[in-house]
Amino acid sequence: MHYEPRVREGLEQLAAKKGLSFSEVCNAAGRCFIDAEIEKQHAETLRDVVRQIIREELRVFGDRIVKWLMRIALASEWAKLLAINSLKFVLRLARLDEKTGSWPLLVI
Repeated sequence: MHYEPRVREGLEQLAAKKGLSFSEVCNAAGRCFIDAEIEKQHAETLRDVVRQIIREELRVFGDRIVKWLMRIALASEWAKLLAINSLKFVLRLARLDEKTGSWPLLVI
C-alpha cells in the first residue's frame, strides 16, 4: 500500500510508540476510517428517518388541532345562539320591543 511520505512517517512513529508493526497500525487506521464512514452513513440515514417521523407527527398533530379548533368554533357558535335566544326571551318577559328597545305603552 502506498502512503504519502508525511502520512507514512506519522504511521511509523505511531507504530514505534505503541510497539506495533507498521501493518497493524495501518490496519487500525483503515478500520478507524471505515468505522467513520459507516457512522457517517448511519447518521445520514438516521437524519432522514427522524425527518420523516417528525413530518408524520406534525401532520397528525395538525389534524388533531384542526378538529379541536373546529369543536371550539362550533361551541362558540352554539354559545352565541344560546345568548341571543336567552336575551330574546328576557326581552319578551320584560315586554320590551325587540326592534326599538323601548317599553310598550301600558293601557290601563
